[in-house]
Amino acid sequence: MLFNLRKRYLHRKALRLNRWPGIAAAVTAAIIVGGCGSSENNTSDRASADGSAGVEHAKAQIARFSQVPEFTFDGAPFDASKAKGKTVFNIPSSSQIPFLQVIDKTMAKIAKSYGINFIQYANSGQPSEWAKGIDTAIARKVDAITLEGGPYPMVLQPQLKRAKAAGIPVLLLHNWPNNKPDPPNVDVNVTVDFELAGRLMADAAIAESNGKANVLVLDSEDLVPADPVLVSGIKDELAKHCPDCKVTVKNVGPVSEWSTKPKSVVQSALIENPATDWIIAVFDALSLPASAGVRAAGKGSQVKIATYNGSPFALKMIQENDIIHTEIGESLDWLAHSYMDQTMRVLTGTPPAEDERAPFRVFNPSNISDAGTPPEDSVGYGDAYLKGYRDIWAGKQ
Repeated sequence: MLFNLRKRYLHRKALRLNRWPGIAAAVTAAIIVGGCGSSENNTSDRASADGSAGVEHAKAQIARFSQVPEFTFDGAPFDASKAKGKTVFNIPSSSQIPFLQVIDKTMAKIAKSYGINFIQYANSGQPSEWAKGIDTAIARKVDAITLEGGPYPMVLQPQLKRAKAAGIPVLLLHNWPNNKPDPPNVDVNVTVDFELAGRLMADAAIAESNGKANVLVLDSEDLVPADPVLVSGIKDELAKHCPDCKVTVKNVGPVSEWSTKPKSVVQSALIENPATDWIIAVFDALSLPASAGVRAAGKGSQVKIATYNGSPFALKMIQENDIIHTEIGESLDWLAHSYMDQTMRVLTGTPPAEDERAPFRVFNPSNISDAGTPPEDSVGYGDAYLKGYRDIWAGKQ
C-alpha cells in the first residue's frame, strides 16, 4: 500500500506559508522557477539587472525564517499505545553523521516510552550495507523498516520488493524531496523541502555579501536531496536574485567519503579561485571538513560557510565566529518526534499524515544565543511541539 504524502501538497504548502506573514508569494514563486544552469561561475540572464532588489529579497527571507517557528501540524490523533510490542528497524544513511546520531537517540527514547523495540542498524554509508540492513530486517520479521537521511531507494529495489512481499512497510525519513514523485516499493514518504533549504543558504550569501558573493557549493552527487534538489535551489536563487554573484560547484563524493574528502576539495578550490568568500555546504556533516580545508588554504578570515541541518557543533562554530556563519536549522528533537509519529501510525494501522515536516529556523550571529551557550540540540525552536505530539498520541482531538 503506497501512501502518497504529496497529495494536496500545493494547497497545504500555501496554508503553511501563510502562517509566515509576507513570504507565501515569494516562496511560491521560488518553487515555480526551475532550472539549474552551469556548475561553473553561474550567472543568469534571468537575474534582475538591479541587484539591490535581490539583496532585499534575501534579507527579508533570512529575517522571516530567523523567528521561532510555530507548531502547526494538524495530523489526526491516534492511540500510540497500540504500537506496544512492535519492532522498528532503523537504517540511517551513515552512523557517523552527527545530525542523525542525535535524532536516532531521541527516536529510540520515544520508542522505549511506548514499549516499541527500536533496532538501530550501524553502517558507514555504503549502499551494500543498506541492502544488507533491509535483508537483516526481513529475516528478523520486524514490523516496520525506516530508511533515514539518505539511503537511496532506487538502488535498493530488490530488497524493497522483498520487504513488500514479506508484508513489512518501509518508511523514508528525511530522505526524498517533496517535489519528486514517490519512489516505488515505499509505503510512507516523509518528505523535506530541500529546495527551500537550498534557497535560504543562498539567501544568506546574497544578504551578507550585499549581492557580491563568490560562492563555492559543495555537492554530493550520489545523494538525491543534495543533487539535484538542494543544489538546484541554491543555484536558482543565486541566479535569480544575485546577478553579480559567481558560483562554482564541486562534488565531494559519496557519504562514505565525507569525513575526509571535503577538506581537500575545498583547499584545492580556494587555491584555484582565491576570491571565493562563501562556501555553501549542503549538509552539516560536510561543513566540519570544509572548515578544515578553509584553514589549510589560509582563508579563515575571508571565507564564511552556510550549511543546513542544525547540528550543535555547527551552531557552536557560529557562536565562536569560527568560519560557519549561517545554519538552516531543524530541531532534531522535533524531527525525531515527527518520524516516530509517522512510524507509530504505521505500526497501529493508522493512515499516515500528509505533508508532515519540522520547520526550518535560520541561525546566524544575530540570534545564535537563542540556541543556548554553548548551543544545545533542538534549543531555540520553542517547545509547543512536545505537548502537541503527546496530545496527538493520546488520541486527543
